[in-house]
Amino acid sequence: MSPYRLIFVLACCLVLAPAAAAQRKVWTNEDLGALRARGGISILHPETPATAAATGGEELTAKGARKPYVPQEKDPQWYREQLAPLQAELAAQEEQIRSLRQWRASGKTAQGGITLGQDNLRLTPENEIEQLRAESYETRERIGAMEDLARRHDIAPGLIRVS
Repeated sequence: MSPYRLIFVLACCLVLAPAAAAQRKVWTNEDLGALRARGGISILHPETPATAAATGGEELTAKGARKPYVPQEKDPQWYREQLAPLQAELAAQEEQIRSLRQWRASGKTAQGGITLGQDNLRLTPENEIEQLRAESYETRERIGAMEDLARRHDIAPGLIRVS
């Protein structure tokens, strides 16, 4: 090692030593657990008051550590939130189909004639049932796609069921 390189290394150590001494801390097991929950330990980017204030809005666990970030594809709550409107839409479609079938089975018929003041004419009950069946099939496909996505991310089907 050249003498210039040795002097440079010693100078760097002297400059950095006071900063390292000011940041000394005795770490306990709880502190290490909290660091793991935050995402790991880094000696390159220590947490400054500015970064601590920026993360102040995150949820904390019972021990005061931040909850780890969970991508939405691995969060069962996200799937429940996505599936709830789809399942409500499917239930409404099936209810409409059921009521149209009951009306058709009752033997009642639509009123004859054309209402001139009506902007849009209704479909026949058979056509309306077929249209609702197609819509409910598409809704079931979207629900199935969400359930498949959850399954690919190792989420059990019971965790994403909307109650």
